[in-house]
Amino acid sequence: MRHHRLLKTIAAAALILGSGRALAAPLDSWRGVWSGPCEDSGIGHQYQNVRLELRIGVDPAPAGALAWTIVWRMPGKPADRRAYLMRPKDASKGWFVLDERNGIFIDHFLGGDGVMRALFHLPSNGTLIGDRTELRGGKLRVEMPSWSDSQAEDYTGPGGIVVRSLPLPRVSVCVLSADSL
Repeated sequence: MRHHRLLKTIAAAALILGSGRALAAPLDSWRGVWSGPCEDSGIGHQYQNVRLELRIGVDPAPAGALAWTIVWRMPGKPADRRAYLMRPKDASKGWFVLDERNGIFIDHFLGGDGVMRALFHLPSNGTLIGDRTELRGGKLRVEMPSWSDSQAEDYTGPGGIVVRSLPLPRVSVCVLSADSL
């Protein structure tokens, strides 16, 4: 009986440690403090001098998770710091979940091309937000398009196929460089 409990304990520890390695391996090169300017453009949206700091795996986090801290800096405003956790859901398939630590979880997928993608909907105001993050050439490029469902138009094509067109009124692009720790 004791032997059975010991094996279960070892198996549970291996699963926990294994999930940490599974999480760390694909995102190891992303670890560090990244910062840089953001350009925000689109219909009626022009923000200037906005900076993004992204801290990946730097701050303390529970086992099996990476601290994923986002800090927005805008002139004349206090820094907007958001401390999240990135957890593996099925790391072998590139499936991760961003835990906002408030009951909100956002699925992210890391493709074989090294690009992490997410799309989420805010039903309260009809906004869809995309997230495309890629590490290339020593830079972390973050693209965040946002769409408004309230401006959507439906079109019916041949055979009764309905297509909903969503205007893309805003795209934020941040190009981040690695900072020293």
